[in-house]
Amino acid sequence: MNTSRFLISGFRFPFAAWFARSLQEAGAQVTAIDSNRAALSKLIAPDVPFIRMPCLRAHPQRFLEAVNRLAQQAPATRLIPMFEEGFWLARQHALGRLDPSIELFALSDTLITRLHSKYEVLALAKDAGLITPRTEVVDSVADWRRLSADYRSPLLKQEFSSFGHGVFLDPRIPLIEAQLPRQDGGRWLIQEKLIGRELCTYNLAHKGKLLAHACYLPRHRWKQSAAFGFEALRHPDVEAFCRRFIAQHSLSGQISFDLMETPDGLAIVECNPRATNGLLLLDNAGARLLNARDADAPVLLPDEGDIRSFHCMLRSKARFASAEQRADTAREIARSRDMFAGVSAPRLMAAMSLHMLDITQNMLRWRVPARFASVADISWQYREAL
Repeated sequence: MNTSRFLISGFRFPFAAWFARSLQEAGAQVTAIDSNRAALSKLIAPDVPFIRMPCLRAHPQRFLEAVNRLAQQAPATRLIPMFEEGFWLARQHALGRLDPSIELFALSDTLITRLHSKYEVLALAKDAGLITPRTEVVDSVADWRRLSADYRSPLLKQEFSSFGHGVFLDPRIPLIEAQLPRQDGGRWLIQEKLIGRELCTYNLAHKGKLLAHACYLPRHRWKQSAAFGFEALRHPDVEAFCRRFIAQHSLSGQISFDLMETPDGLAIVECNPRATNGLLLLDNAGARLLNARDADAPVLLPDEGDIRSFHCMLRSKARFASAEQRADTAREIARSRDMFAGVSAPRLMAAMSLHMLDITQNMLRWRVPARFASVADISWQYREAL
């Protein structure tokens, strides 16, 4: 039996390292790639070979050539993008620019764009049975002033955004005037803010079948950035929606939804047609993917109530908190699994320092805020440049 070979891109994310390690433990041959140093991920998957790539945003052609060279050295390789570099790779695949020996495990180019659009995804979600918030396109400050007067709780967001960058919860006109209009062709949206319990999902799919599913509560985050604490939740309605959506569109790849449990039912917040931190709640996702053709295998689910987090992030946040909040943090650490468990403090500190250096370099190079800097070079917000 031939050993399955995989390239994992976007290795800078701990969930990418988690998936790479899971595939390796299931018997696959895995190579990780990224233009980022991926210092933190190397702590989670130290035995996975890593290759540093050219920066995608700055040197897209060099990035593509490097991917194709790797495929030629190891034919019949499956490439699994873990973040929004997958959107660009799907475009290259559609244009015939990827080496023909590469099997790209990602959603199709045309569907990715519709799913990641905070506007286009609404119709798709509604067709699958979800509530959709009132949303309209904003072309000018005049549009905002006219429309926001008719919204109870309006927010402004970019049609394509990541890590909370481009989402404004403060509707004050001076702030909006500083943002409108955009210069890169992207659209701004005004949307009614949803009220309820926030639910996040991660899904692994193959030819319209749900292989693995995690529904979880985001427990901790810095302002609007991605969460760094996750609690697994069994929610039959959420799982049923994910099954239905994946079957309707015959999806293969990774897809994640942010939902809101409102008094009127489940509502869509946004879709991320890629991996998210929910993958960290699934211990055997690699084996499940390798066994994708087994029609009788059950959907892989996390244990109800399982809590996983990055204790280093919890402690960092607690430094600026009150004594009561620090006590809450200590209790949270006691009841959650640390994703860097077993890593010595000096090694973790060194890796975090390298990670912060990469973030700082991106902040200066691309002139973006810190919470977005870790993904500025592979974000779909810059799809026109790529």
